[in-house]
Amino acid sequence: AMQLAPGLLALFSGRLAKLVVREAVDGQMHFEGRLRGVEDDAVVLEVSRKKLTRIRLGNIARGHLAVEF
Repeated sequence: AMQLAPGLLALFSGRLAKLVVREAVDGQMHFEGRLRGVEDDAVVLEVSRKKLTRIRLGNIARGHLAVEF
């Protein structure tokens, strides 16, 4: 399994990403939102204007940046 490096994720801050987790977070397995950084071994994802979700790096099964035009 590929480990997501916090430094690499920081480069993509502000980009739209789609993530799939191994263990449900807030009852969800799939997330889409803007990367807002990495804090304490967790990705901070802005899933809506008012909601930030933290997902542990080790819990991310896979993810990719969404293409924006």
